[in-house]
Amino acid sequence: MTDAESTTRAQQRWQALGAIAAAHVHGLAGQGSFDDEVRETLIGACDNISRSIPDAPSLLDAVIAFDEHLDALVPSQLKGVASMGRGSAEICHGVARLMIRAELTQTARAALDLSDALLRMAGVHLVTMLPIWAGNQPLQPTTLAGLLGGPVGRLARGVDVCEFAIGQVNQSPLGGGIGASSRFAPDRAELAAALGFDKPVNSVFDAVSATDYLATAASAAESVASAGEMALQLVNQVLLTQPDAFVFPDEGSGRLPDVPQYRRPRQVDAGFSLVRRVRHSASGVRQWAATVPVGPQLEIDEPLDACLDAISVTRELLSLLTDLFSGGFEINRAVLGNRSGKGHLTSSDIVDFLVIEEGISPADARIIAARVLAHLRVNGLEIAAIDRNMIDAAGLLVLGREIGIEFETLSKYLAPRRFIEGRTADGAPAPSAMRDWLTHETASVKRRKTSVDGLQQRWNDAMALAGSRTPEGVS
Repeated sequence: MTDAESTTRAQQRWQALGAIAAAHVHGLAGQGSFDDEVRETLIGACDNISRSIPDAPSLLDAVIAFDEHLDALVPSQLKGVASMGRGSAEICHGVARLMIRAELTQTARAALDLSDALLRMAGVHLVTMLPIWAGNQPLQPTTLAGLLGGPVGRLARGVDVCEFAIGQVNQSPLGGGIGASSRFAPDRAELAAALGFDKPVNSVFDAVSATDYLATAASAAESVASAGEMALQLVNQVLLTQPDAFVFPDEGSGRLPDVPQYRRPRQVDAGFSLVRRVRHSASGVRQWAATVPVGPQLEIDEPLDACLDAISVTRELLSLLTDLFSGGFEINRAVLGNRSGKGHLTSSDIVDFLVIEEGISPADARIIAARVLAHLRVNGLEIAAIDRNMIDAAGLLVLGREIGIEFETLSKYLAPRRFIEGRTADGAPAPSAMRDWLTHETASVKRRKTSVDGLQQRWNDAMALAGSRTPEGVS
């Protein structure tokens, strides 16, 4: 984390403390602990303090420093009044939850922006052909749009995980004190609503001792980063098998030990490095959450910073990938299409042809196709070399008769473009199916963006209202 990032995070922490303190003051006033004049004095002091630049090495130190600043700004008879009924543990966890929910929401939004970029690229490349690879083995031809469906789907599930994590994080620990609450604690449900939390954590002990929300949030970031990694892997795989297919503006810098002659583009190499950073941070949070002793947790700076690092680095990765897939490299369609027509990639449709067009049983069709492919491989021929004589020769051996195919009909099955056009199932690479998929996914991304933006706005409004001097600070 850079000095600038550290300063920004400290300011966010301080502002969260100010919002919590103000909401607590409104809660105390609402239950009759003091009048509106005292409320306005205390809220004004909270507002002034939250605008300053803090100097506290830890979250707990910041909690203590905030209260000391507050007492220094109010009349002597009001010293200690604003902190009645609240404990340091609940404040630490409240600040952590406010910071994490904001970061997670921004990351979910960034994931949707990347989905948008991938979908726009897919719309341009509905007929750009390239092979599907499993390891080092090409399997079948598809389209670039079809392959991009992989990371788009992973990103959607990553946003699902983020939304679940936000639901777990966005529960208020306030009113929990140090684990047993207080006689002066304001109404917990009203205090939660004032800060935009969905609800209070049900148990006050759980509110200040829970560690799982940190691990859940870090794991959500890792899930989104893994979706981004899939997009990187697709680019990397194409470059490894067809170096001229994607053209980057700069020379490659990354080296792979098992492929020393390969130079991975700087953006791709940087993306993989960011993924590793996310995984390291998320693993550290999970390890801490699994081993920390049971009880109120006051010193949560290290896991909180690691959690926020995982989330912010994930967002950095998403930004890099959005730029990359929004014109960060050129695609050589001719190179990709040429490779898709080689290596017997459409050979599986020989069986389909024999069953559909010639009425041969699937078992016999598979044997005939295997014999034809064996002949091609022995003679070093491509799929385009299949002719009527090859099929008839295999038919004689398997069926005891010539089949008498029409070559024009067979070519409709084996030509790569025709092969793809026949794949019309939902989400399949046929352009017609891809257009339906694009329409659905684009609408889904737009809808989810609206939802995420609305959630963030609701929180912003709640935080602003919590800091106001009016009695409506707590709804």
